[in-house]
Amino acid sequence: MPDILDKPGGLCYNYFPMDHNGEINRIKAEYNRRDSDARLSGLYDRLNPAVIHIRHEIERHLAHFFNGGKRTAGAPGESKLIDIGCGGGAFFNMFAQLGFKPESLFGAELSYERIKAAAGGVRGGMTNADAASLPFRDSCFDYASQFTVFSSVIDKGLRTKIASEMKRVVKNGGYIISYDMLHTNPFNANLAPLKYAHFTELFGARPEACYRIVLNPIILRRLIERFGLVCDIFSSIKVLNSFYLAFIRVEK
Repeated sequence: MPDILDKPGGLCYNYFPMDHNGEINRIKAEYNRRDSDARLSGLYDRLNPAVIHIRHEIERHLAHFFNGGKRTAGAPGESKLIDIGCGGGAFFNMFAQLGFKPESLFGAELSYERIKAAAGGVRGGMTNADAASLPFRDSCFDYASQFTVFSSVIDKGLRTKIASEMKRVVKNGGYIISYDMLHTNPFNANLAPLKYAHFTELFGARPEACYRIVLNPIILRRLIERFGLVCDIFSSIKVLNSFYLAFIRVEK
């Protein structure tokens, strides 16, 4: 870890420049609201059938990308990855299953409480930091991933800073992996969609590969336990899918 850190400190330390306090505080308050509401937290529980279905669909597409032979970055077993907004490290095990070495997986998370709740050794590569000012050296990762981080950020300036930091810490020829909502609940003011056009605005390039995946969660949650095959059929049609999984090649 010390060879890639650009700021003093160690693992799980706090690093917050706080030049956008209002948005940071709003996001933290929304995290706390979701975590403290049993109904909402249950929607994101790792054992929720809909969550398991979504995770498997994401994993299938990631495996296709890593095995496709078109990428310019290294194979998972030879690469470092940082997950932005890693929470309690839910996606670390998935990346490990795809071939990444546990010691090559790192995370940056805004909520220290979520890091503390992480299971066992998953916590080792995490740092409690603002994604708009990452405490890592330039070009020290082969991949940087984010899972529904941008849809939780409604401030355009903060979105731009996060995207810029993700590009900064990824090597030339590496990839940004983005999984996020192209549709959000119009009645939820704490969410903003990540449209296809936003990839160019944020990262200066179109995705090298982009998949429209995952059936709209409102439909998925209602059907998954009894009609899993129907969910797979609807998802394959794509018109009711609500997320983009995109792979943006970083060029410097």
